Amino acid sequence: MNKTGLLLDTHILLWLANGDHNLHKQQQSLINDAAKEWRLYISAISAWEIAMLDAKQRIILSKPCLKWIQESIEKIGTLSGRSIQAPT
Repeated sequence: MNKTGLLLDTHILLWLANGDHNLHKQQQSLINDAAKEWRLYISAISAWEIAMLDAKQRIILSKPCLKWIQESIEKIGTLSGRSIQAPT
């Protein structure tokens, strides 16, 4: 198995955080495996992109942007089977 990290693209982060089922089983498996091995990464630019999409009303978030981002990181972190605290 490839032991390099897996960097989530912004749209994949949005899909995962919202429980969207656009990911194929193989993609979901790769994400889950990377998370369990602490090889799953989210770029800081993704937070900025989400904030810009929210500000321009290109996406509608269920709560204020910063809170949504923090909770999404924590939710995706649970894929590892561990608790992850997002920075505040």
